[in-house]
Amino acid sequence: MNKQERLHMIKQSNRKRLLQRLFLAIPAALAVYFLIRTDGNIWVGFAIIGGVLLATRYFLSHEADAISRLSEQAQVKRVVTLQYHLDFLFITLLALVNPLAIRIIDWSWIPVVLIGGALLYILWAQEKLDQQIRWFDPEQPTRREIRRF
Repeated sequence: MNKQERLHMIKQSNRKRLLQRLFLAIPAALAVYFLIRTDGNIWVGFAIIGGVLLATRYFLSHEADAISRLSEQAQVKRVVTLQYHLDFLFITLLALVNPLAIRIIDWSWIPVVLIGGALLYILWAQEKLDQQIRWFDPEQPTRREIRRF
């Protein structure tokens, strides 16, 4: 299967998953509201965000499996899985650290620096992993190509 056929399969799969992702946004916003609110119970926010993170992990793992199945190279499968683990790590960082830092500290540069530094590191790591994918299997779409398609 060539790269265009693989990209087309990924696009069709992503269309099917779009509704699932949209339905996760509502409880995620509700959880962030409960985590930021200073007069409410923080445990409600933790419970909701925990459920959203579990669902996100489930969806990301299925997406990583679907994309890694397109290649027969074991190294490519490992790299694709690692990329999705990095995505989940960044989502977790955004979901937990940022609202809690806003709740605890009135205004500080700590959350901005923490999230910004993590974002730059993950973007750099994603680019390096894309280079490895291109090296192991030139026909396997990279994350950048999937986002553009």
